[in-house]
Amino acid sequence: MLHKYPPSKNAADVIASQYGYGKTISTEALEGLLELQDTGEAMTRQEHRQAQWDLLKAMDALRKELLEEYRMMLVHDAKMGGYKVAMPDEQTKRTVLDYQSSMRSATKKARSRLIYVNQEMLDEDQRRENQEAISKLELIAKSNRKAIGFSHAK
Repeated sequence: MLHKYPPSKNAADVIASQYGYGKTISTEALEGLLELQDTGEAMTRQEHRQAQWDLLKAMDALRKELLEEYRMMLVHDAKMGGYKVAMPDEQTKRTVLDYQSSMRSATKKARSRLIYVNQEMLDEDQRRENQEAISKLELIAKSNRKAIGFSHAK
């Protein structure tokens, strides 16, 4: 088999042709396809961190390649202990749920950062700016909930 580089392209070809929709791929198999096998040797903390970053970058590249070239969405499947190629009919639902979760998380984080400002250290204009930002965030959050069909606030 002709190997394409970066390894994410080769891995995407293999997954599309040998696994396909609905199939589960073990983490170990993915690491092998991405040429990130564990050597079994002890690693320093820095080497371990670098290996984790390498895996994240490779997985991002693989997900992008599968999605854009094969229209396949790779999702983590904790129950099966690996990754699964989502069926096309699952892709929209999973994407909307992921988006909703990300929006809730980002909104909660921003709200917390805006509310827990030391107001005593702000002048009048800065306090007004902070209150306006809180109001805008609430308005945006409400609008987003309506737009994506998320009916209850969190």
